[in-house]
Amino acid sequence: MRAHRVAYHLFVGTIPDGLCVCHTCDNPPCVRPDHLFLGTTSENVRDALRKGHHFGRAKLSPDQVREIFRTAKRGVPRSTIAKKYGVCKGTISAIMQRRIWKYITDQI
Repeated sequence: MRAHRVAYHLFVGTIPDGLCVCHTCDNPPCVRPDHLFLGTTSENVRDALRKGHHFGRAKLSPDQVREIFRTAKRGVPRSTIAKKYGVCKGTISAIMQRRIWKYITDQI
């Protein structure tokens, strides 16, 4: 178990199955109980995106994903969109099929 989850469990209470221990301070190693709160994975991701954080090796930003949705809905071929953003056509397909970036709910 990761340190922030242990801290939450010891100082705040049990962590229900399926919930994340999130950080108000946006510092993953932080274990201060007053900086920790529970949320679903989707809530945690939305919180991070709202704060302008990106994830690891992602080549696209949330704004680019929204633009990809708008562009594809206008009928632009996925191969054309892929070239524009420097990703493969399969990535565009995965976005459109909601297999990746599925937490971006305000596409339009």
